Amino acid sequence: SSTSRGLGDVYKRQDKRSLKVFENILSFKITGNIDFLDDCFSFPDEAFSNILSLSDDEIYADLGAYTGDTVNEFLKYAEGYRRIYAVEPNRRNFRKCVKNLLGRDNISFYNAAAWIRDEAVRFTSGSGRQSKLSSEGVSVYARSLDSILDGGECTYIKLSLIHISEPTRRRG
Repeated sequence: SSTSRGLGDVYKRQDKRSLKVFENILSFKITGNIDFLDDCFSFPDEAFSNILSLSDDEIYADLGAYTGDTVNEFLKYAEGYRRIYAVEPNRRNFRKCVKNLLGRDNISFYNAAAWIRDEAVRFTSGSGRQSKLSSEGVSVYARSLDSILDGGECTYIKLSLIHISEPTRRRG
C-alpha cells in the first residue's frame, strides 16, 4: 500500500539512533515490556546538542510550563528565539513561571490547560507535577495551541503529558 511504502521511505532516511528509538517504542507498544523504553531516553545536553537543531529564530510553545524550568532550559541551548508561549494550568505553578521568566522579551503567558479546543475543563491540582485533568477538581480554562497561535507558526513544541482521568479522556 502507499502508506506502508511511505513509512518505509521515512524509515530508510532515519539515523541509527532514531531507528533504535522507533523500534523500541514499537516493541514496547506490542509487548508492554517497559524495558524497551530504557534506550529511548536522552539527557538534555544530548538532545539539544545532537538530536535537535535549534535556530536563533525559534517560536517555542511550552505546553505544561510548570515553573518555567523547561523554558529556561530551552533558553540555555537556543541561540535566540522569536517568541515563547508558556501555558500552565496550575495557578501556583503559573505564578512561579511568570516570576521566573519575568524580564524576558517576547514571552506570552497563559494560565490555562493545553487541550484540543478552548473550553472549561476540570483540573485536579496535585503537588509538584502531579496535576491532572479530571471529572472532578477546579474549573480551569483550556486552550488549544491553534487558538493560542491564532494562525501563527510554531517551530518547537514541548508537551507535558499530564494524567487524564477516564471520563475526561472519553469526552475529548
